[in-house]
Order: sequence, then C-alpha cells, then structure tokens
Amino acid sequence: MDLNYKDDLAIDKDSLEECLVEQPELYAKWSQVWAQAVRERDEAKEALNLVKAELDMKIRKSWDILGFDKKPTDMAITTWICAQKDYRDANFILIQATYNVNVLEAAKWAFQHRKDALDNLTKLFLSNYYADSKAVGKETRDMLDDMRQKKHEAVLDNNPRAIKLKRRKQE
Repeated sequence: MDLNYKDDLAIDKDSLEECLVEQPELYAKWSQVWAQAVRERDEAKEALNLVKAELDMKIRKSWDILGFDKKPTDMAITTWICAQKDYRDANFILIQATYNVNVLEAAKWAFQHRKDALDNLTKLFLSNYYADSKAVGKETRDMLDDMRQKKHEAVLDNNPRAIKLKRRKQE
C-alpha cells in the first residue's frame, strides 16, 4: 500500500485556485485509501482470530501428539499458540495493517489542516498580503491623505469663526 501522501499536501501560494479546486478530490482520495486500510486491518484481525482458534482446537484435541505429558492449562495453551509460526505471521500482518491505518489517519488530519491553510492563505491574498508593499503603501498613503484633507476641510467648514470669516469676505 502506497502511503506517500506528502507530495499531495504541497501548497503553491501562487496557484491557490488550483489548490482549492483539487483539495476535495485529494481528501476523498486519501479517505478512500484510509477506508481500504481499515478494511485490511479488520480482515487481518479476523485472520488472526481464525489462526488462533484453529491452533487452540489443535492443541486441545492433540495435546499428547504435540509433546505435552498431560493436558495443558489455559496459560500453556495461550503460550503455545503465541509461539506458533502461523500465529506470529498473522499477528505481524495485523501489526502492519494497524500501522497503515494510523499513518493514513494522520494523512486525513493533514489534509484537513491543508484545507485550513488554504482558507487562511486565501484570506491573506484577499487582504492584499502578498501584494507589492510599495505600490499598496503609496496608494494607501494617498487615500489616507485625501481622507484627512476632506475631514479637515469639513471641520473647517463647520467652524463658527470660519463661517463668519467667509460671510465677511462675501460682503
């Protein structure tokens, strides 16, 4: 099973639109891979339980043929089962399947974090965070200067002394 999802996590901040479009597709892809891994893990559990049951029946029926002097205790049966190659092989497969599920669970979380990062990068882009700072700075300064000038003129226009002065000049 291919667990290399790190390339799909990459974000190109210059192509946010493409990243946003592919995000649901990538999340669905890796969620499906995770679901497959869960199924394989569950099948491995069932296989291990089957091997354990078969070995348990074997030792309980043929304990004398298997080299026991007397009927083994439950603890001896469990120990004998765990020592058998078939059981160890099935257990190894289960351990690997569980590892795959855990890695892919982390991948699902990583893609959720990728979505959050894309949302935040989009907000930064919309607020002109990535714009040329000199151009934005000059435009912003000009706009603020204009606003200050208009506010200053409005205050002067409403000043009683300035109003009297204007009337005298008009007379």
